[in-house]
Amino acid sequence: FSKIEFTAQGEKKHLTFEDTVYGPDFEPLVEAILLEGVFPRIICESAGTMAEDALAMKRKLFGLEKI
Repeated sequence: FSKIEFTAQGEKKHLTFEDTVYGPDFEPLVEAILLEGVFPRIICESAGTMAEDALAMKRKLFGLEKI
């Protein structure tokens, strides 16, 4: 999971969670995961901030950070 910049030719590059122009947003996925009660494995593919963004996703998913 990461935010992705697309062009007419398709995926251009993965971005970080700090990007505000491109999506997708993680919050709707968190809501769906909690609603369905599932435990998916989520791979973070953010550009250069994989560890930081993965920790942010974990915190949001386990309610340690507001969505």
